[in-house]
Amino acid sequence: KYNTIFIAMPLFPIILFYLIKCFINLLVKAKYQKMSSFFFLIILSGLLNSCATVHNDYFSEGMNYYNRGNYNLAIELFDSALQTSPEAIIYFNKAKALCKTGNIPEAISVYTRAIELQPNYAEPYLNRGLGYMDLQRFSESLKDLNTSIGLNENLSEAYFARAYLNSFHNEYGNAIRELAIANIFPG
Repeated sequence: KYNTIFIAMPLFPIILFYLIKCFINLLVKAKYQKMSSFFFLIILSGLLNSCATVHNDYFSEGMNYYNRGNYNLAIELFDSALQTSPEAIIYFNKAKALCKTGNIPEAISVYTRAIELQPNYAEPYLNRGLGYMDLQRFSESLKDLNTSIGLNENLSEAYFARAYLNSFHNEYGNAIRELAIANIFPG
């Protein structure tokens, strides 16, 4: 089912371009340009809606494969969705899949892209901070964890990660406070 979509997807922009070109030629040749313009807009609207549907289908299928543990196929589907609609949520989920495959450096760069598109989205900061922690880039990790908490103070994972960083630096009192805030450890 998806092999056909993957083959056709690179051709989709070309096909769309030629369809639009044909409609413009029809407009030029039409006697009733106002009526033709109206029909052109209706057809173009339908084409754009089909583009959005393709994006949603790729994203939905990517999420299905992610949830089933097929992270490589999920990444391919997220890439296909990003071709038509580069949205932060798609980059975020692609980065999560990259983390599951162990590709932390690329995941960090994809989380960064999600943050660039939607700077007030707390979860990419949290996950990028966890990625930095995996790479032992602790100052960058702490900065992202602080930002994620600043954007959403209910992210218990961020407090837990900060507790880990504090314990790593032998700051056990701070670690216990972080765990108490996260409601993970009774304060």
